[in-house]
Amino acid sequence: MFKEDLMMMDVIAHTPYYVWVMMVFLFWNGYQSCFARTRSLGRLTLIPALFIWLEYNSLEDLFGLTPVHALMSLLGLGLGFALGVAITQGKRVCADRAKGLIRLPGDRSNLALIVINFPFQYLLHVAFQLGVTLPHGFWGAAIALMGFLTGVSLGRSATFICKYFRAENTALA
Repeated sequence: MFKEDLMMMDVIAHTPYYVWVMMVFLFWNGYQSCFARTRSLGRLTLIPALFIWLEYNSLEDLFGLTPVHALMSLLGLGLGFALGVAITQGKRVCADRAKGLIRLPGDRSNLALIVINFPFQYLLHVAFQLGVTLPHGFWGAAIALMGFLTGVSLGRSATFICKYFRAENTALA
């Protein structure tokens, strides 16, 4: 075996189990979002909450939570939020306020976010743990990208929640 193969196997073996469980959950949720589905409002906020948690942990663990890092993250978050709103602006939802349910249209953007965000954050942590030397500007761009991806997820969910309260009340199963 090559040295690189052993190192990659070592990285995979030392990844905590909860990371793999979270990956399966996120990818499954992203796949399901490609199709029309009925969700509770709480479930609608789960993915953005996980993205916020991932970003906060990455900021704190990898970079330290400094004002400059927080600002870069917030700038990315704002831009991503605007894109998330734009992506979902033309989508229609049905609301059952008595049961707290929302019927969402199928949309591949959530899967795309997960497919980009999870591996990106995983590889950032691996690179940091391995002591990989990367250009200084790369880390700033990584912080902004983490904020951007989280912002898109937040913008999508916030728009759907607003649409929930404006939609005509309909009985959903």
